[in-house]
Amino acid sequence: MQENNKTDILDSSPLVSILCLSMNHERFIEKSIHSALAQTYSNLEFIYLDNFSSDTSYEKASAMFKACDRPASVYRREKNFGISANLNFMLGYAKGKYISTLSADDWWDITNIEEKVAFYEKNPQYGLLHGGGYICYYDTGEIVREPVLNSKSGWMLKEVLKRNFINTNGVLLRKDVLNEVGLFDEQSNLEDWDMWIRIAEIYPIVFFEKPLAYYGKQSANVSANRAYMKEGYEYIFKKYRHYKEVDAARDYYKMVDVYEAAMLQPSLDGMRLLSKHFRFSAVHIKQMGKIMLAFFGISVDKKKRACKK
Repeated sequence: MQENNKTDILDSSPLVSILCLSMNHERFIEKSIHSALAQTYSNLEFIYLDNFSSDTSYEKASAMFKACDRPASVYRREKNFGISANLNFMLGYAKGKYISTLSADDWWDITNIEEKVAFYEKNPQYGLLHGGGYICYYDTGEIVREPVLNSKSGWMLKEVLKRNFINTNGVLLRKDVLNEVGLFDEQSNLEDWDMWIRIAEIYPIVFFEKPLAYYGKQSANVSANRAYMKEGYEYIFKKYRHYKEVDAARDYYKMVDVYEAAMLQPSLDGMRLLSKHFRFSAVHIKQMGKIMLAFFGISVDKKKRACKK
């Protein structure tokens, strides 16, 4: 562990704890950490944890935090742990009124924390703030505005149960809310969705419209592991089966499977999945058409602007 206890002059604004997690992110980690260190909000502490990387992620991050002029603690795992266990580890050291997490292949606009804290301070009734952003496809260099699946604010338990529409990279949490609902579920592959459900059970949540977060997406993302994600969905469905909205969640993620099958390399398995769940709807017909065209090497994807690395 390394600690950097440098502090600025007394700051009356609330402390925000930034939890930075990496695992083999050497390609992106400098951009990610720079975006955190460059935040215009002054009263920050950084807690960085490397999850047993086999590349130079830890060395790069450690050097950046050591050189920074803000309070920072740096930790390194000696074996691989799950995301929930790593987040809970960092939360054990967090002293801030607010918590924000940053995976080392994501990054923020420099005003991300400042703008969201200012809003939250004026609207303390919410248990969770989430915001819009962009998706950067590292494998292709494309960047697109992230679709806003739900921009409502208020009591949102039913909506959160039906689908995980909240991007962790755009979230700001109150530490006292986490103290109330408990730590991340270390049995869940979808620790974020599980947390949002538990918060939505007892608090309203709010959507911050301005896009200030960038979500890096690559072939190695956990979300690209379909078996891992399916296991995570089934765990959520079982844990929250007492809510009728879980049936709608099952239907939605079956639709996600259909969509993803059409976006992957064309295969007989993908065609079987589409056929098994086919319905006469615009989405199903469109995705069936995509995968059939893909068999003939015809792409229907439009080019997007390049991702700035």
